[in-house]
Amino acid sequence: MKISFRERRSSKYQNRIFVLLLLMAAVPLLIAGVISYKIYMDEVTKQTDLSMEAIETQIYNDVEVVLSSIRQYYLENSSSDEIGWLIQTDSIPYREYSNLFDAQKLLKGPTYIDDYVGKYAFINLEKGWILTNNGMYRLDSVRNKTQMEEYLDEIRDNYSSLFWSNNIEKPSPYSNGVYQSNTLDLSGFFLVMKLPGSIQRMDQAVLVGLNLTKLQQQLDKNLAGYELCVLDYDGTPLFASDEGLQAYCSANLEQLQNGNDIRSIQLEKNVDYRIRVREASPNGLIYVLGYDLGNVREGAGRILSVSLIITGILVVLFLISRIFTAILYRPVKNLKDYVSQVTGSGEQEQDEFTAIRENVVHLVDTRESLQLMVRQQEKMLVEQFMLRAIRGGLTPEAMNSLQEQFRLPKAKGYRLLTVMCMLEGETNEESELETEALSMTAARKIPERISELLICSPFSMNGQIFLVIGADTDEELQERTKEIHSSLTAFFEKEFGCSVISGVSQPFPRLKYLRTAYNECMETLRNTGRLHAAHSDITFYEDITRNDGIIGGYDFVIENSMMKAVNDGNGEEAAQLVDKFVNSLYNREIASHDRSFFLHRLVVSVLSVLSDAGLSANQIFKERSEDVFSKLNDFFERDKLKSYLNRCIIQPAVEALRQYRYNASSDILRSIMEIVREKRGDITLTECAERLNYHPSYIWKVLKAERNMTFTDLVNLEKLDAAKELLLNSDCSISEIAEQLNYANTQNFIRFFSKYENTTPGRYRKEHKKEDSASESDNKQDPE
Repeated sequence: MKISFRERRSSKYQNRIFVLLLLMAAVPLLIAGVISYKIYMDEVTKQTDLSMEAIETQIYNDVEVVLSSIRQYYLENSSSDEIGWLIQTDSIPYREYSNLFDAQKLLKGPTYIDDYVGKYAFINLEKGWILTNNGMYRLDSVRNKTQMEEYLDEIRDNYSSLFWSNNIEKPSPYSNGVYQSNTLDLSGFFLVMKLPGSIQRMDQAVLVGLNLTKLQQQLDKNLAGYELCVLDYDGTPLFASDEGLQAYCSANLEQLQNGNDIRSIQLEKNVDYRIRVREASPNGLIYVLGYDLGNVREGAGRILSVSLIITGILVVLFLISRIFTAILYRPVKNLKDYVSQVTGSGEQEQDEFTAIRENVVHLVDTRESLQLMVRQQEKMLVEQFMLRAIRGGLTPEAMNSLQEQFRLPKAKGYRLLTVMCMLEGETNEESELETEALSMTAARKIPERISELLICSPFSMNGQIFLVIGADTDEELQERTKEIHSSLTAFFEKEFGCSVISGVSQPFPRLKYLRTAYNECMETLRNTGRLHAAHSDITFYEDITRNDGIIGGYDFVIENSMMKAVNDGNGEEAAQLVDKFVNSLYNREIASHDRSFFLHRLVVSVLSVLSDAGLSANQIFKERSEDVFSKLNDFFERDKLKSYLNRCIIQPAVEALRQYRYNASSDILRSIMEIVREKRGDITLTECAERLNYHPSYIWKVLKAERNMTFTDLVNLEKLDAAKELLLNSDCSISEIAEQLNYANTQNFIRFFSKYENTTPGRYRKEHKKEDSASESDNKQDPE
């Protein structure tokens, strides 16, 4: 019986039509569900992020306004009469009720911050007594004296005279709600003000404790369903509404300090969170606001679930239809089986089974092609294996496995030989590329007689050629290493006309120590490079470890001169100082690790000049992808090191600083300077901001960005200049000058002047008028 072509294909087409109908119904529905899920998630996340950003800004502003107001109030009153009275009082002032009441009122704060000041303490270290909101007592009668002294030592060591201190984790003096007398309460979040306002001296200290209960109530009202964590710059939490978020923030403090952004994170127990991070504020706090993404996914999941349910129903209906179809088509199926049995699949037109067979054949052919490619590229794979081993990217187990897989010879001892071509000329990007290209070419052309002595073929990286040598005894390993170096020297001189320097690691027993051997070779090359004199040389790591004991002193004179030259914009002098500094390192044969440290220190000192001026290293080196510090260790010859320091670091720094200072002035800064000069420094930040119609924090930021100083610094400098002018150019008495500068009393003016000039106003006037008189006398004696 002959079966037609159309009849033989009917069963196959039947199945195809069934599958196509099923896919046409189910796939669009699934796609629609997935798209709906994605759109819902994106939109809800976007809206929630916007809401979170607004709430976080509100919380940030509320907290920072409170903290800044408290800070500003106590800073402005640090030189008040009440504080002055507390400083000068020798013993506990029980009888001076009026002055004591005024001092307590000042320490408690005005009405607008009263709710947020929970406690205070004035510690007179010089006179030996304490005034707190719980009473007055002498220092030697404090119960928690040890705790107090430890905390005072921490305050003393702080570089700032006014700062916030987080002591939430310290124990409270309250027991069952009852205060233990003569106990200094050091638990909580404190504003610390050191008096007399010098970072090098502390005679008195004012501690103002924040009312955390009031602050937490304020924060709870603004959360609107979000979770909040507020930390200080050390990672200690000040407020946290969720323990999981608090744990994450404390454990990932460095990531939170990188700037403002919104990100997705995973907390413990696989809880996904979406957080917004606000970087450290002027008061040293980091704000993290977040919400649980699981709540958003619940709504989106319902959309996807409905799509899946409908798809499932459709699949069930189609399966039922398929069953009935199979029953109806059973005679056709029997006929197809009979035809297949009689004619064989090879006699039919191509169907599913033929396609599978052809695909299997194709896969077999592909596998054989891949095996051939692996054999051809085995050398490249071994090179990549060695490079990964040098970079420390393989575990010991993986190293052993790959060594066996690549059939690398095993030995009882190995050495790593690193070869570097020595090209003449100044170091620049072109010469570095030339060296790297030469090393790659040389690694491929190394003679076979040398490669036969190696564990694997030579390979190159960063302009150096690496050769792994193996032997069963130390003597054989030593002789083979020298033989290979000798052959390489002859090869490079003949083929490329250049000399080489070689650094050899210590012997190591297994290839897993390649990373350590690589570091030893680099150290050896650095030591060999400084002694290289246009001839090939080889140095073993054992030699430099025996002779690397010379430690030279760091030249602070050159460092200070370099900082001054950069600061003055004197590029020519800076270049001369670079030559002098590098020559000093090489002439004194400074040890390699010390030399690296000295170079890093010199570069850091140059960058500190830029930082003090308000510039960052990223602004200067943003067009250079490599790290300026990591490149310092890549140069072994003094001329190339000089060229790199001068061309890539010093001169760009000088030019950037010069350009920055030229463009630094702005209208707002000039307005601030004019107002302060007009008032002779007798003006507050708030008053200045009101005159210019700006927020005080904006004025503060402008001064910090343009002049790297605070408003208080600017006012004090102006007062100091005005005082000097009156002292030298007028006959006013000290008290009259103090009155003109609006000081409450002469003593305050004398303390202010002495703090900045390290001398009294009277002595300053006397000394400088003597100098002026001597100068006039000299001018009269000099002939025209």
